[in-house]
Amino acid sequence: MQSMSLYTYKFRYIFFLLYLLGFIFPNLTYSQSNGDADKYQADSDNIIGQIVFTANINGVIENCKCGKPPLGGLPQISTLINKIISENEYTYFIDGGDFLNTYPYPSLNSAIVDIYKLLNIEFITLGDQEWIDDDEIDNLIMNEFKSKIIASNYWIDNIDLMHSGTIDLGMGSKAYCISYLDARSFFVSDDKSGIRFDDKLFTSTYNDMTKNDGLFILLYHGTRYVLNALIEKYPKLHLVLWAHEQSTLENISDNPAIIGGGSDGEYIKQIKIYKADHGFKFKVNSIPVIIDIAEDANIRSIIDKFKAADEMAKDQD
Repeated sequence: MQSMSLYTYKFRYIFFLLYLLGFIFPNLTYSQSNGDADKYQADSDNIIGQIVFTANINGVIENCKCGKPPLGGLPQISTLINKIISENEYTYFIDGGDFLNTYPYPSLNSAIVDIYKLLNIEFITLGDQEWIDDDEIDNLIMNEFKSKIIASNYWIDNIDLMHSGTIDLGMGSKAYCISYLDARSFFVSDDKSGIRFDDKLFTSTYNDMTKNDGLFILLYHGTRYVLNALIEKYPKLHLVLWAHEQSTLENISDNPAIIGGGSDGEYIKQIKIYKADHGFKFKVNSIPVIIDIAEDANIRSIIDKFKAADEMAKDQD
């Protein structure tokens, strides 16, 4: 009886420790930020829309099969995006930029552009890494995604980009999106990149947006320092989708809510939107991109062709 009692106490102690770990560190495997949105049920009757957000993919084209657990991979991300979109008609995929590699790699970056053409993208915010490679890649991005890029505070020579975008939500609501690309995030000169930054353009676009009645979203690519100044200067924003600094921030209790995109495609952010008495509320699911997720076959084909051509080029060298 004595040994059985000791065993029982040990079992209960271990169980209690596991319970504490789960209570204190609930985000070890899956993150869900509730905040003030707790009272809103995540079902089709109450939710008025969703945003699937990625940022800072950094040229990570496939799962490296490393890490514990191994995370990431554009074939898996595509599958997740399509699944979430299929569950709610008011669901939109937005990418915050820095999807290309962190250093010049034309063949890889060209493959990534081909993959992004197959993703169900609503809007893109370009980041500084989209200008790292040669002009051919820049032109490819502009031509392929001209109707999806939102550029609210800069001009590109000889290219007419959108300054804002609008998406429909449930219950007759709409979301209005503008972007801000922080010049401080760049390591190339304005002359090389062909960018002309224009804060007056941003102010004008913001003023036009806020004449409407709806959800105001800023797609921001840059440093936290500049973001803080923007939030103070433009106080009517409801939601900021933040890229560049690879932040995993999920702050939905403040106004505006700020959601960071993370890095390397290890997680995607599913942002659920609810209509509240005086505005909007949000719930965020940070979904791990695990290797067991079924791959999108079309994207896998692009990756395999890129890898085969890359190996052939290395052999010739």
